[in-house]
Amino acid sequence: EHGALIALSDAVATPELFELYFPLKRESRMARARWRDGSRQGVEFTRAAKDDSQPVQLDLLRRLRRLEQENTALKARIAQLTEAG
Repeated sequence: EHGALIALSDAVATPELFELYFPLKRESRMARARWRDGSRQGVEFTRAAKDDSQPVQLDLLRRLRRLEQENTALKARIAQLTEAG
């Protein structure tokens, strides 16, 4: 209720304060990084849950889909380049 343990890649850097989204609950919480040990990070929730029941703007969904596709293509290209080396 007051915090969480999250698992991240060592390569992922998080700011001191960030928004953490819980898709199953359809809510977001502001989280403050409290500690980090390799791929594990402890966070403390700083604000009450933000209700995510409002509809998402269609243009944002389209942009998100496009960025996810670009991300997938970039990951595939990185894999190709690292295998070729």
